[in-house]
Amino acid sequence: MNVTREQLNQAESQTYQIRLLAILVVAAVVYWFIPRDNPVWPPVAVAAGYLAYTLALHHILLPRFFHPYMVFGIMAADWALAGVALFVLGVSSAAFLLFPLLVGYHAIYLGYAGSVTSATVGAFISLGLAVMYWDPAAMSTVAFRIPLLYIIAAFSGYIAQQRSRERDARLSLQEALRAEQKAKELLGVVQHMRHDPGKVLLDVASAAVGASGARQALILLRDPGGHKLKGRAAYPQDAEGAVNDVASIEEPLEGHWLDRAGGDAGAVALAASDYPGWARGMAADTVVGIPIVAGEQKLGALYLVGNGAMSADELRRAGDHIAPLASATVAEAERYLKAERAADELLHGLRSSVERMGKVREAQSRRTLTRGTLTLNPVKGQAQLGDKVLGLSPTEFEVLYYLAERAGQTVNQATLLREVWGDEAVAHSNVVDVCIYRMRRKLAQYQGGKELIGTARGVGYVFKGR
Repeated sequence: MNVTREQLNQAESQTYQIRLLAILVVAAVVYWFIPRDNPVWPPVAVAAGYLAYTLALHHILLPRFFHPYMVFGIMAADWALAGVALFVLGVSSAAFLLFPLLVGYHAIYLGYAGSVTSATVGAFISLGLAVMYWDPAAMSTVAFRIPLLYIIAAFSGYIAQQRSRERDARLSLQEALRAEQKAKELLGVVQHMRHDPGKVLLDVASAAVGASGARQALILLRDPGGHKLKGRAAYPQDAEGAVNDVASIEEPLEGHWLDRAGGDAGAVALAASDYPGWARGMAADTVVGIPIVAGEQKLGALYLVGNGAMSADELRRAGDHIAPLASATVAEAERYLKAERAADELLHGLRSSVERMGKVREAQSRRTLTRGTLTLNPVKGQAQLGDKVLGLSPTEFEVLYYLAERAGQTVNQATLLREVWGDEAVAHSNVVDVCIYRMRRKLAQYQGGKELIGTARGVGYVFKGR
């Protein structure tokens, strides 16, 4: 049985005062119960030695040294003192008061194992000394004391176990809170670091119109799959006869002029047969396409739409001047777009982590709920009807817990959808009905389960158990 350093230090801190109390007990016994003609120095030496040991353990040994089995050495030293005290003062003396104290605080170290082991050691010491003295009165006293030690062991072990469970739950909750806080901090950092590549692309389109005199400039970039171009920016957006909904534009790359153009082709005056659908829709007389490249990779295209006063050749030459700067700027924006997509994925993961941590924290803060023979343990996510464990899914458990917590109250579907499924739930979905149906089938397999969930027709569901 391994004990961590933190657990050992915490247990020793809790028992430090009890050790000092044990020394006071020995001192009181010496003062009030030892006859004046008996030498006082043996018990005083025992008490002084144990006091020195206690102070050295608390202030010197534990802060500097640790081993998982140190606890057994500590327990052995405690019982050595108790045995010596009982030997010096007598089996029937009040020194026996040390034994229940040791059983109680050894439970703090190891729970039931510590208290039962301590009671057994105490029983053997008492019995051994009684046999050694061979005192009938002492034997009858020991016969009473040994059961008392085990009763105290059972009681103190139970208390220690409950405290240990509460401590573990508290530590688990603290860990969940720390993890949630870290996730929130990282979420804030990522959101702060995000850029706005859409504005960069819009600035490029605006500059292209200003430099070329085109009626409108549009930027389309490859989608993540690389099979089509998608509209990203257009300038101006609200002019008459211009494309206003650039985000809806998609161009398949199969047979596209961009794939036919060389990497250093510069601006290309498109033939009427190569006009995209959106260009035909706005009755464009001249369209020039400028490949946007980064190294050997074609990222997309910048389109210039003629204003009716420029020839295709004039617009193409203007496009040649724009192409290098446009490619460099858009390539930088594309890197931001990729980073933004990665950030979106990270943000989604972080939000999921925060939500999961929140659910863990909520589960650990909720109490175990009992309604008649139904017991719901939110920490374990376990539902038990009588002595039968129900095989509920996590969602079914949450619905049952929510209803049982509001026993006798009618809860509508919209509330269940919001409280259990959260923001991802779809309004008017039938997931609540399906979940209730499956849960009722599982409950109906056991006595008393069929009647637990009732239906208020046209309103919602109600938990009928008490």
